[in-house]
Amino acid sequence: MTIASQFKITFFLTIGVFSCVAHAQENLNDIQVLSSNSRGYHDFNFKGQVKSVKTRYVSIKASLSNYAKEQVMLKNDVRNNNCLEFYQNGLLKMQYGDIPSFEFTAIDSTKLEIQQFDTKDVVQKNKYKPILSNATIFQNPELFVNYDLYRYSYQFGQTIDGVEHLGISQFNYVYKTDENNRITESYEYWPYNENMDTVRIKNVSEKDLVWRLKFLYNDKNQLISQKIIPGHQQDGGSYAALGTESGFSPDLQLKYKYDNKGRVIQAVFWGNNGIISSEDYEYDPMKGYVQKVRYYITGPGEISNPTKRYVKTFNENGDIIEKEFIPDFPGQNIAPLKRYYDYEYDSHQNWVKCNMYLEGKKEGEPTLTAERKIEYYE
Repeated sequence: MTIASQFKITFFLTIGVFSCVAHAQENLNDIQVLSSNSRGYHDFNFKGQVKSVKTRYVSIKASLSNYAKEQVMLKNDVRNNNCLEFYQNGLLKMQYGDIPSFEFTAIDSTKLEIQQFDTKDVVQKNKYKPILSNATIFQNPELFVNYDLYRYSYQFGQTIDGVEHLGISQFNYVYKTDENNRITESYEYWPYNENMDTVRIKNVSEKDLVWRLKFLYNDKNQLISQKIIPGHQQDGGSYAALGTESGFSPDLQLKYKYDNKGRVIQAVFWGNNGIISSEDYEYDPMKGYVQKVRYYITGPGEISNPTKRYVKTFNENGDIIEKEFIPDFPGQNIAPLKRYYDYEYDSHQNWVKCNMYLEGKKEGEPTLTAERKIEYYE
């Protein structure tokens, strides 16, 4: 079975599936706080107990050509889904859409992507020690404890005779720890069988293994390497990390460096005896938040940017305020070299309005403006 197996479909949606989701939501909401090394709100840089978020574009510069309008909506740095909904403990419950529209449109329930978790699994994995003490600066799933996930949506299914059918996928994560409760190995499985429309697969096997990671620590108890090893599902597949992806090689790994304060200053995606991509972190000297990140990307990740190197600058809320592209060679024609962003915030310091200046100068009318409606748990 190959990687594509996770996208195999079943053909009937039963009431039992939705009743399971409702029950899972009730139990998960009883787990009030996720541990610092698990994935939750910080995947999206939210603060407070966010219940739901709706995002839309509200204006776009009229003088732009139709092609330029399409490009700035696709190629900006604050895009997320039209609609997100979270369990009270911070885990993502539902997402809808891909590119925000100019109206908060009604939600088509058949297009929802719904995520269901196992409460016991969440409780157990919350006991693991953090992989990195400041992992919230990263968007890499390798640096968070992942919970077993049962996910379904019509978007994953096929269209047969004009009718869209349900697609279901399951992801299981197993961790090994040492005597100090540090994670030493992680295993990711994508199991599948013909009964997934009504019954979750309880037991995974080696044939379901996609990849495993081996963790290496230094004498300061700092994670310095995660060696990436393909599993049985891999058949000419690839591994995605740090904004790009690579085929498997014997030396494929993620490597980390630290400053004298124990903060990560570099993450490197390494393979075939060379750097595939990297991120270098600079911290604000007064407040200590990540102020700049210098990126280097090769391979498929280059498609999203005109250069291999670029720099993002962040404010203390963790939101991007500037992006600068570094030419690959003298005289490279890049227009524009910079993008700028400014924000309006709510009382939780989550942005509710973003003005984007995507034409090289932060002046005059914004190129594009987005806004968000955010609802919180009381």
